[in-house]
Amino acid sequence: MTDPRYDPKFQHTDWVDNVDRISAGGTNGFNVRFGTITSDLRQLSTVVLQVDAALDLAAGGATGPQVLTVPLDFPPTPQRDGWNCDANGAGHPQAGTAGGTAVMGLTLPDHVRLTSFRAIGQFGGGTTRLILTLGRAQLTVATPVPDKLAEIRSDTQTLPASYDVTATVDSRFGLVDLSLFRYFILANATQVSSPQLTSLSAVQLGFSVA
Repeated sequence: MTDPRYDPKFQHTDWVDNVDRISAGGTNGFNVRFGTITSDLRQLSTVVLQVDAALDLAAGGATGPQVLTVPLDFPPTPQRDGWNCDANGAGHPQAGTAGGTAVMGLTLPDHVRLTSFRAIGQFGGGTTRLILTLGRAQLTVATPVPDKLAEIRSDTQTLPASYDVTATVDSRFGLVDLSLFRYFILANATQVSSPQLTSLSAVQLGFSVA
């Protein structure tokens, strides 16, 4: 088990009276500052979950299946429309043909074995296509080809309006090794006519002590 770490990104730079123009946009505006603070808080919640998992494993009492609930974070992929969070913390893709793509980095307990990928949310149906992928990529490769651990797709399985789907993790890639790989969830939706009817509200990863 690696040591959980929290590395905040927000560094406050004081505004100067009668010099700085305080605004929402720009590199020093409220949007950037509060966006960074929000990202830091989400990272902190992930680290807290990692600490909790580490404490559970250290207790040594449970050797059966465990569940990790993943905090949702939806930063947009560069040059692509992304996903937006609603007041309840669920993510919704942008409307339109391109829809939205977002990648959520994962902080996982080291040397556990992932067994399942569970996703809960809403699906608008019609022409909307929703793909949720659990993946990993090598740390030391500049442009790594990611391994697909598990995937949930509306074009290969029927998703109800309120879906709760669990996919089995590929056993070849299930062992978490943070010294070699980074882990992520890719959320992709296209042909989105009603963003409010398509969402990802919760993700859980099943794992066992390796």
